[in-house]
Amino acid sequence: MLFKDIYKKEVIIIENGESLGVITHVYVDKNYEIAYLSTPTHAFKVADMFAYKDVVLLSKNVVLIDISTIADMHLLTLEAKVYDTKGAYLGMVTDLTISCRKKEKSFFVGESEYKLKHIVSSNLSTIILNPTLKALPSEKAKKNIIMEEISLPLSFNAKAERIIPDYSFLIGRKVSSEISDLHRNFVIKRGTVITEKILASAKRAGKIVDLVMKSTH
Repeated sequence: MLFKDIYKKEVIIIENGESLGVITHVYVDKNYEIAYLSTPTHAFKVADMFAYKDVVLLSKNVVLIDISTIADMHLLTLEAKVYDTKGAYLGMVTDLTISCRKKEKSFFVGESEYKLKHIVSSNLSTIILNPTLKALPSEKAKKNIIMEEISLPLSFNAKAERIIPDYSFLIGRKVSSEISDLHRNFVIKRGTVITEKILASAKRAGKIVDLVMKSTH
């Protein structure tokens, strides 16, 4: 089954006819398995649903998950923007496999296919990939190189390598929501147009990924 087959279909619980809204996202766990499908408010396991014509039906014994409790999982949806770890734009998500005979599930960016294990970080509208699965820097090494903060899966325990990504493509974009560090020593307000100076400041603050995810043309 492909995600496109059920995307934005209404989800209804068989037992009481309650509508949970439409399917919008997929949640991926730390083992890079599809853990849940999601509406804007609830998530549920693939095994608890079946597609019937224009709706998705849930079994009467379905266990609904509050999405606020699984916020640490990766998110995937159609038309999410995809970038690699050097900031290069790869395209938008066009589909992903929900259930198939393949052991490893995959998703598609344009005509290219990637495994779920390529995902480094994600939010509601943006995904960061490590397309080659080349080892990323360890936490200790990151202190000595110019690299954005990336929330790495626990499986990454890599050798250090120097990475100096080019983020000039961000210049001229507008910040769509406020970006700040924990103590608000670094703040970029919503609506700010990104300049070379702001880009340099974001690099120093380790907020480049936030700048990628929270900016638009």
